[in-house]
Amino acid sequence: MKKLSTFLHANGNAVMKFFLISLTLFSITLVISCTEESLIPTGPISSQSGLRVSATGSDNTGEGTNENPFATIQYALDMAVEGDTVWVAPGSYVGDGNRNIDFKGKGVALISEQGPAVTIIDGQSTRNDPHRGFYFGSDEGPTTVVAGFTITNCVASQYSHGGGMWGHGSPTLSPTIVGNIITNCGAGRGGGILFQDGATPTIINNTIVGNYAYTTVNGGLQQDGGIIKNNIIRDNTPAVNLHAGGAIVEYNNIQNGPTGNGNIDVDPLFVDQATGDFGLQEGSPCIDAGDPNPIYNGLDGTRADIGAIPLFQISWDDDELNGNDGFLMPNGKQHKENCGCHICKAIRLNQCDDGQNGFLMPNGKYHKANC
Repeated sequence: MKKLSTFLHANGNAVMKFFLISLTLFSITLVISCTEESLIPTGPISSQSGLRVSATGSDNTGEGTNENPFATIQYALDMAVEGDTVWVAPGSYVGDGNRNIDFKGKGVALISEQGPAVTIIDGQSTRNDPHRGFYFGSDEGPTTVVAGFTITNCVASQYSHGGGMWGHGSPTLSPTIVGNIITNCGAGRGGGILFQDGATPTIINNTIVGNYAYTTVNGGLQQDGGIIKNNIIRDNTPAVNLHAGGAIVEYNNIQNGPTGNGNIDVDPLFVDQATGDFGLQEGSPCIDAGDPNPIYNGLDGTRADIGAIPLFQISWDDDELNGNDGFLMPNGKQHKENCGCHICKAIRLNQCDDGQNGFLMPNGKYHKANC
C-alpha cells in the first residue's frame, strides 16, 4: 500500500464543510436533511430544502425546484425569504441577473452545489462596461452567505470599489464569505473584495488571486474589521494584497502580508494558476496550515488547508496484479474501487441516510463503512 494525496478537484464537499463551519461559528442553524454539523450537502440535493438555480433553468416558468429551477441567481434571491437557502447547480452564470447580485438585506445562504471549480459567476465586464459580482448595501448580517463559487471578470467602474464584492453603509454589515475563488476582478480600489464604513464580514477559506485596482490602493482584499482566516491572497495588483483595518487576520497565505498568528507568505503551489486551476499540489505549504481548531478540519480528518480548494488526503491501495485498486476508509477498512456498494444522493462523511458511517471516494462513489 502506498500513500497518495488525492485532490478533490471538481467536487464541492470541502467547500460545503467550510460553509457549515462558518454557520456553526455564528450559531446559525442550517436545516438540511439531517442535523449533524459534519454533514456535507452536495448535489444532487433533492432531499434538501431551499430554492434551486440552474444555467438551463427559467425565470419565466421556473419554480425554483430541482425539476424546474430558476435561471438566474438574482431572481432566486428575490424570490427567497429570510432564512432560505439558494442552491446553485454547476455551470457558468453570465449576464444580467448573474452580476451586480444584491441580497437586499435578506439573511439567505447562497451555496453552490458542487463547489467553485465547476460553479462560475462570470461578470463578462470591462472597464468600459462595468459590472461587479456582488453588492452588499442593506446591512446584511452573518446569515447572508456566499459559499463555493468562482467569481471572475467582474469589474467596477474606475472610481468605484470592489469588483468581485463591495459592501458599505453600516458597521453592522457582516456577511459570511466562504470557499470562493475570486480572480480577474477589478475596481478603483479593492479589486477583489472591499468592505468599508466599519463593516465586519467573515472571510474564510477563499482564494483571492489575480485581481487589480486602477489606483495604487489594494488589488486584493480590503475591509475595516471582521475575520480573515484560511485564505490565499496573492498576485493581486498593486502588490498591497490586503488592507485589513481592525480585522482578525489568522492562518492566511498573504503575499507581502502580516506575519504571526499562523499567517505565511509563500508560493501556494497551485496545480496550474495560468489555466485557473487553484487546487493545491502535493507539497503545498497551504496543506494542513489553516486554523488548527478541529471544527475547521477537512473531510479527511486532517487539519484545515488554506484556500478555497483543499487537498483531500487518503490512502490508496495500488494492487496492479489483481486489479483491486481501492481506498482505505477512515475506520481502517479497505474498499475496492468498484465494489458496487451503496452510493448516497447526499454525500456525507460521518452519517448516511441509513445511519451507516461512510467515506466519499474521489471517483464520486460513496461507501458505507461496513459494506
